[in-house]
Amino acid sequence: MTGLLEVLLTGEAGMTFTRKQRQQARDFVQTLQNINKAPSKIEPLAAVPNL
Repeated sequence: MTGLLEVLLTGEAGMTFTRKQRQQARDFVQTLQNINKAPSKIEPLAAVPNL
């Protein structure tokens, strides 16, 4: 994903981006890459003791 972004930002399509917009795009991609996959099954009440 980072490689594709850099191709976009350094190519013709990225010519209209400001320096700030380029950095925001890089930060966004970095954030996406750091998101952890959620567990396949979420049990919200599993930690609640039986009453």
